Amino acid sequence: MQNSLHDKAIEFGHSTPAMAAKFADCVGVKRLVLFHYSQRYKPVSKETVESETTEILLKEAKDALPPTSACEVIAAEDLMEISITRSARDTDTS
Repeated sequence: MQNSLHDKAIEFGHSTPAMAAKFADCVGVKRLVLFHYSQRYKPVSKETVESETTEILLKEAKDALPPTSACEVIAAEDLMEISITRSARDTDTS
């Protein structure tokens, strides 16, 4: 849900793009993938208006990150595949 729908997001147990981005930055993730958003947000294409696309969600999330953040923000699309790799820190068992 867009940031402007903050109260409704809380009511339904969802996050806004800004909430997700701030949390991702707080815990130091390298990539935030926005997903499970309303069908009203369409992937960007020549036929869509920007206010009806996932671009608005991406912008809201990116705008919530501090300039020093290294977090990449992506809007998931149907059938999208994302590779996830483990860092040495994640596999350290000592």
